[in-house]
Amino acid sequence: ISGDWLIYDSLQPPQPNWAVAVQGSKVLEIGTTEGLLALYPQAQHKDARGYVIAPAFVNAHTHMYGVLAHGIPPAAQVLDFWSFLRDYWWKQVEDALDHAMI
Repeated sequence: ISGDWLIYDSLQPPQPNWAVAVQGSKVLEIGTTEGLLALYPQAQHKDARGYVIAPAFVNAHTHMYGVLAHGIPPAAQVLDFWSFLRDYWWKQVEDALDHAMI
């Protein structure tokens, strides 16, 4: 499987034009697309250009606008998650944003 980028280690930068050699459910090897195509010339090649290949079970979603809340003191004591949303997050963060800010 080859893609535009391969993310394989949180301590390493994403690798451009890398691929993953897979047999069944096992990863055999990672490396450059060119290198793996040479090592496994008979293998079925899945071209995933335009995509990023990343390990499974990666939750890549984020709330980037959450950084806007840093340093804003809560208006009331936070008792639980719902009070946090109701009394702080929705009023002081989300309701204060407009389309241009996002």
